[in-house]
Amino acid sequence: MQIKTTALVLKPRNVGENDKILVLLTEEYGVIEATARGAQRSKNAYSTFCQPFCYAKIELFKGKNSWLVNTVQVLDSHFPLSADPFAAALSAYFCEVVRVLSPGEEAAKQYMQLLLNLFWLFEQGKRDARQLKAIFELRVLVYAGFAPNLVGCTECGKFESDLMYFLPAKACLLCEDCIHASEQNSLWHFLVPKAVLNAMRYIVYGDAHKIFSFSLKDPSLSILGNITEAYLLYCTDTKFLSLQVYHALMEPLTNKDSDLRKDIDE
Repeated sequence: MQIKTTALVLKPRNVGENDKILVLLTEEYGVIEATARGAQRSKNAYSTFCQPFCYAKIELFKGKNSWLVNTVQVLDSHFPLSADPFAAALSAYFCEVVRVLSPGEEAAKQYMQLLLNLFWLFEQGKRDARQLKAIFELRVLVYAGFAPNLVGCTECGKFESDLMYFLPAKACLLCEDCIHASEQNSLWHFLVPKAVLNAMRYIVYGDAHKIFSFSLKDPSLSILGNITEAYLLYCTDTKFLSLQVYHALMEPLTNKDSDLRKDIDE
């Protein structure tokens, strides 16, 4: 069996002394694994393609036990992502999540387009990485069938309230009247300011080509990021190593910002 498709390298790993196994995302066949023979050698025809985040037209053959890479035409290496530690960690996180959520050997065009848009925006440097992360986390869950109900309070249907709460475990909103005082301490919830709720609705219900067009600043951006990350981790029940790396890289910057705000306040 032979197939031709476009593929994005989610993760490469060495096998033996010469070969690489690639975890690939394809539009038509979802996530598949393929072996690139001799790809560990620097002058091998596949060596450029066998890097994280590389996007290419490829031809695969079905071998006895696995897919084999036959021909490759690199469309975009996305090298700037690998060259920047923050972009590399966050991009690896996106790929790791897609490996968990994307269907195996089924069409995955939405996942592919989401990743390609994110990679392009990263390289342009025109969006706050934290906002791109939040957009990815919520939108990828929509594609995976975990879209939360953000239309209104799940109890009374109220569209807006002075205080609205998001409950990750129930994937819904409750207004201040419906999140009863007797239950409030026992429910895992986030207080959602209006600006954050508007952003969440935009990400979940907006057109795929327009979800990156809004702007959000701190503290709303930080709140959005906390909510989307918590919801994704709950839905996937997975510890993502690349996310831990990203947070480790961000920690010094976060502490520096906190110290700066403290100095200004004093």
